Amino acid sequence: MCIIAILALLFTTVLECAEKKMLYTSESKGSKTQHCWVLDQQKTMWHISTQKQGRDIAMHFSPDFLLLEYQEQQGSNRKLHIAKRGNKLEIICSETEKNTTKKSYDIKNKPWIQEFAFGLEAFILGDKTSYHFCIVHPKDLSLHDMVITKESVEDKIIANITYQTCKTKIHLSGWKKKFWKGEAWFDQKTGALVQYKANEGPGTSETCTSLQQMDQSDPRPVAVP
Repeated sequence: MCIIAILALLFTTVLECAEKKMLYTSESKGSKTQHCWVLDQQKTMWHISTQKQGRDIAMHFSPDFLLLEYQEQQGSNRKLHIAKRGNKLEIICSETEKNTTKKSYDIKNKPWIQEFAFGLEAFILGDKTSYHFCIVHPKDLSLHDMVITKESVEDKIIANITYQTCKTKIHLSGWKKKFWKGEAWFDQKTGALVQYKANEGPGTSETCTSLQQMDQSDPRPVAVP
C-alpha cells in the first residue's frame, strides 16, 4: 500500500466528522500542562491548531499532508508567520507595530517540519531508516537542518493503552548534533506521535510529552489526570 493511501486511512476519522482532537500532556520538573491539537479538514487543506505554553498555533497542510503555513501568536503583540512559497520559506515576525523582522530561506527540496507531531507520518510508516528535514526556531527565526533516525520497536503503555511504537532519535545534523537531541515514539500502525522527550538546549530541563486521548467530538481539552 502506498504511503499516500496509508495517510488517507490515518485521517479517515477526520473525514467522517468535522474535527478530531489529540490531547497531550507535558511534564517538566514535576509540573504538568496540557495542549489539544484540533485537526480540521477544509476544502483544499488541513487546518491544525492548538494553544500551548501561552501560544496560539495554527498550521495549514496540503491534502497530502505537506506543511504550507505556520502561524503563532503569543500575547497581544508577538506574531510569527511562516509560509512556503515554492522552495522558499518566507518569515515575518512582528514584536510590535514598529518592530518587524523578515527573513527568507531557500530550502530547495528539503521537507519542512515545524511540529514533530505532524508531518513525519510518511517516514514512520515507510521503509526508510532516516529522514532529513528542516525546522525554523520560533524564537530567533534561525533555520536548522534536522535528522530523524529509527532505532527500535518498543511497546509503550500510556494512559492505559499499549502502543507498538517505533522509537526514533531526532538531532541537529552535522557537527551541531552534539548540542541538541531528542527521542520520540510513534505508533507503528498510524504514525501518530505517542511520546516525545527532549530539552530546549544545554542547561534546560527535559520535557516529556505523551499522548493521552483522541476524540472526534468535543475539541476542548479535558482536565489533566
